[in-house]
Amino acid sequence: MLMLCVLLVGCSQRNISENVTQEDVVEGGVAIVSGVGEIDVTNKTTGVTIKDISVKNNTVCISEWICLNAKTKIHREENCSFTLRQDCKFGCKNNTCAPAPVCTSGWNCDGNYYRGYRLESCEFTKKEKCDFGCTEGECIAESVKNATVEVAEPVVEQKTVSATILNLGETIILKNHNVSIYAIDSEQVMLSVDGKKSKFLKPGETFIRNDLSMVIEEIYFQSFNGGKRMISYSVK
Repeated sequence: MLMLCVLLVGCSQRNISENVTQEDVVEGGVAIVSGVGEIDVTNKTTGVTIKDISVKNNTVCISEWICLNAKTKIHREENCSFTLRQDCKFGCKNNTCAPAPVCTSGWNCDGNYYRGYRLESCEFTKKEKCDFGCTEGECIAESVKNATVEVAEPVVEQKTVSATILNLGETIILKNHNVSIYAIDSEQVMLSVDGKKSKFLKPGETFIRNDLSMVIEEIYFQSFNGGKRMISYSVK
């Protein structure tokens, strides 16, 4: 019985060694042998024996890092197994962790109600809360937040005129109708007649209400403060 076992072991070893040739030994001593699970392979150049390497489906992988997902990379060995794993804080692209973004350092707003010193890594330090909001890296002062802007109301002058000019803020009487400019820009004007608004009118167009027929001749509009904002008109 003992002799029979020795013969069987010897035959098994000869069969494996007959299937593994020097062409089967690649860099690092990994063998491609169909149908073999765990084997011992000796690299004939180095004399190093690689033990217990699982070889399946005649596949040998390249030892490299690859992206496992958008935030993680993982190292794949030559035998296609995975070992090391690394988180990529700024994402994994092209099988490597993306570098940290570069920002201009200085005080900046972090949202609407916080400010802090932003580093070149885009991270914030020395953060503080701005109770009344943050703008351009500075906290808004309470006095600015609560400040109100007083706007002087235009003086409405009641007058009957025969002139053909009507300024914004004036009210004239045409055929017993109170007429003023409700809105104006460089291309069109909206009139207010007896408190009712007209549609927007362009030069050459006519506004008609009851017995009033008013033609818009020209529009004068200057956008800067104190600029002219008026129309010339004619009445039919």
